[in-house]
Amino acid sequence: MVLWDAQIISKGIDEAGDTVTINVITMTTASDEWSEVTKTSVSTSATAVVQIVTENDEIVKLGHLQVGDVLFFFKSTASGVTRNNTITYQTKEYEINDIVEHRVGNTLYAIEARCRRI
Repeated sequence: MVLWDAQIISKGIDEAGDTVTINVITMTTASDEWSEVTKTSVSTSATAVVQIVTENDEIVKLGHLQVGDVLFFFKSTASGVTRNNTITYQTKEYEINDIVEHRVGNTLYAIEARCRRI
């Protein structure tokens, strides 16, 4: 039963999701303490259901996110969805600040990335 439910969620993300780019940060450098930080990344495409957070969302009322932050819901097999990596969606870039793994028992259903625009 759990495997079947995970497959339904995966199919739903494929059908309702948008294509985003996950930018996996591979190196961060600065020539000295006063210079701008340069990040090097490797990009990959993935499908995610995207929710732009509004003032009516409970997550804003609780103070966890701000209006305009974005939640990205990925299939359980998505790679590169980790804190501090970035996601590009509709030409805007968002930093992954938190990850929530949605599980039932030992089965991972989906990965939620909570992001702020940078």
